[in-house]
Amino acid sequence: MKAKDKEIVRALAQQYHAFCMSELNQERHRLWTAHNSKEETRPLLLVGIAMYNQLYAQMDADLVVDAITEKKLLCTDPVARQVEKALRWKLYHISLKDNTVFEPYLLYKAVRTPTDENRWGGVHCGLGEKTREDGAAAYKPCILQESDIDKVFTQPHAVDRQATKLLGEQYWELLGDTLPAYADTRPALFRWAGDISTDFAKMVGLENMFLMFYDQPEMLHRLLARMRECVIRNLEECEAAGDIHTSASFN
Repeated sequence: MKAKDKEIVRALAQQYHAFCMSELNQERHRLWTAHNSKEETRPLLLVGIAMYNQLYAQMDADLVVDAITEKKLLCTDPVARQVEKALRWKLYHISLKDNTVFEPYLLYKAVRTPTDENRWGGVHCGLGEKTREDGAAAYKPCILQESDIDKVFTQPHAVDRQATKLLGEQYWELLGDTLPAYADTRPALFRWAGDISTDFAKMVGLENMFLMFYDQPEMLHRLLARMRECVIRNLEECEAAGDIHTSASFN
């Protein structure tokens, strides 16, 4: 790793770590603990920046002053740029002054199967091409007939420990003693992918999904049941491997 990349990343990591250890962040910990224990607290606010991130991540976005785009990153090494981008987004989120709790570590995605791209086996679950860079992508259904349901499956959960270890070593080399980094070994069918409804709409198309409730209820139930089985199997395999940790969730 280049010395300049380390200097950039560690300066950002120090800023982030300082906030994580601040009294304000600790107070947020206490508030959320009380809130989740059903104790009365003041209203707590969470601001989600995921869609903002996706919208401007690949754009020039010169008119969007606070957009963190590829062109604005200062590091040169690909892994260093990945870490720099993650830290800059965290610092931007902190500047919004909501009640998000920030933890004093970074996560890096483990090298695992199934990958995010083939999480549903023989079905490509995604969106079509965007007609313009700053626009929305249309749904591109891949389940067009009932026989297509047979293509839906999930590969056994497995983490490439050696490849993940090598990636982690790059993170630790970059960050030094400013911030620890840990492997995120969560399963592929987790959060948005594991909630079933999100990927279900992508598989059949949003409009088609609503029509299926009336026109093809048996097909709808069969596909949802198959997806449910895949999610449960993926979670059970991940848990059996000891790869589900509290850090895999958010806030």
